[in-house]
Amino acid sequence: MLSVFTVVAASPSRAPLGPSIVTGLTGRITCGGVGDSHRNQPPLAAPAAARPAVNRDQIVSVVRGLALPAGDWAVHASAVMVLHGLLEEAGDVDVVARGAAWARALEVGTPVRGRQDLCVALPARGVEIWSGWLDDDVDALIAGAEPVLGLPCVSLEAVLRFKLTSNRPKDQPHIAALRRHLAADERDHDSSAS
Repeated sequence: MLSVFTVVAASPSRAPLGPSIVTGLTGRITCGGVGDSHRNQPPLAAPAAARPAVNRDQIVSVVRGLALPAGDWAVHASAVMVLHGLLEEAGDVDVVARGAAWARALEVGTPVRGRQDLCVALPARGVEIWSGWLDDDVDALIAGAEPVLGLPCVSLEAVLRFKLTSNRPKDQPHIAALRRHLAADERDHDSSAS
């Protein structure tokens, strides 16, 4: 079974770029959400109906298979929630990367213009590797990454900020789950500190 994933990466230079389309095995994959007029929307892959959902094991497998250099990337968005056990599955896997990880992406594919960043689409693998993550500070996201199942993941707080900024209908249950989880963590931390 072919799984489709989105991978997000950051390069040292992040010039704003326009949208473009990449055609892959699942049909149309948009780099940066073609036709999406909302500037703060996240990078998008193929329509959700065209993408099989991915579970925890699939996320771990595909991300490890990318062989991205350690220290230059972290999983982001809904995939982080899956890895933490907050969701059963995600529509794709987003990975924020920089430096050597972006160089690796350029070794395996040709970048095209996305909404704000470059996108290396690997349709045979069902992967998109991005040169940035909208207006986020990629260095800070990676520096704040926490290991989950052996994969560096941006913090759940960063995922919540992203989901709140995106504020799409599909984000609403994710926002609620993140708020519940983070509030429970805060209560647990407060009770253990007393």
